[in-house]
Amino acid sequence: MIPILKKVGIEWSIIANTHLARACPDLPVVAGSGGEMCDLPNRADQLNAVQGVGNYQRLQIDRGCSPVQVMPFGFQLHYARYVDPQTGAESKLIVVPSDQVFAWA
Repeated sequence: MIPILKKVGIEWSIIANTHLARACPDLPVVAGSGGEMCDLPNRADQLNAVQGVGNYQRLQIDRGCSPVQVMPFGFQLHYARYVDPQTGAESKLIVVPSDQVFAWA
């Protein structure tokens, strides 16, 4: 999606900050109603740096799930990057985290 967004002039996008946490290799994964209610993270996508177990916060929200946030990493601006596997061309987009947990609390 990043190349398409860039092509139409979009330079940044708001994302749920749980996506940033899910892309960290030390994410404390909890499946089911006490944790993630979606597919578990793909280890191949966990390219962000290790954040340290003490930096993760999990709260249950009224949707029946308990998403996890990582602080301060999940509250900072980041670049999302797509590399075309055919050409090696890189596209970047600024991602602005929106809190999924504390906004429900």
